[in-house]
Amino acid sequence: MKPTFTFTATEKLPSIEGLKWDQFHEDVQRIIKMSKLDLKIILVEDNITAQYELFKRLNTGAVALSAQEIRNCLIIMLNEEYYNKIDILKNYPQFKNAIKLTDAKNEIEFPMELILRYFILKFDNIDFTKYNMSSDLLADFIDKETARIIQSESFVLDTEIEIFKRVFNLLDEVLSDEAFRKFNVEKDVFEGAFLQTSFEGIVSGIAHNIDYYENDGKDSLKEKIKNMYKDATFIEAAKRGNKALPRIQNMIAFSNTYFLPDAN
Repeated sequence: MKPTFTFTATEKLPSIEGLKWDQFHEDVQRIIKMSKLDLKIILVEDNITAQYELFKRLNTGAVALSAQEIRNCLIIMLNEEYYNKIDILKNYPQFKNAIKLTDAKNEIEFPMELILRYFILKFDNIDFTKYNMSSDLLADFIDKETARIIQSESFVLDTEIEIFKRVFNLLDEVLSDEAFRKFNVEKDVFEGAFLQTSFEGIVSGIAHNIDYYENDGKDSLKEKIKNMYKDATFIEAAKRGNKALPRIQNMIAFSNTYFLPDAN
């Protein structure tokens, strides 16, 4: 005869400590028997990655976290100081005004995600051959590229934060909260809400050429951004229905070429 199973206390059920199976009422036994065990198998060697993968898979309860809220945990596990600095940066006034997001977007940490996207776009050292361009999710792409940047010796966060501030100081000065709104060529007006494709098409090119656009190129920047919405390459990259990763790859190439000083 097999020995009776002995229960161990949990945080929510401390009173079951030491109880035997046959001490439970048959209704309780039936509930336990009918319950499912959700097993998570993690096939990765990196301990940090394993913890993060497990956290993502366990995030299926009644109150689900956004992709960026989960990603914040990855950043903290990799480099808490990095997280603290960009958590402060998301409240930078000129950045907040330039992106002008809804309360709903702010609540799911979208400003933090945009900062990470900015770093990924500007760093521009992505090996797209590692990805399935037609099926890999944008959230997973941002996870992997964020981890790569944090662990890269060539990415100096403090330097990049200063460039980030210069970029958004400039955009806020020139376009204020219209910086990432679509320009309606026929109406000659910026309209609508924040556009991700506008953000992707603008930030890396300006960041790489910030010295020029803070000086000789400042007066022409607004017109340059208006004309972007008539550019065939941008229109093709930004069109609805494009897969996320090919769009980002094309936007990086477009932005870094379009905003070159000699392209004016």
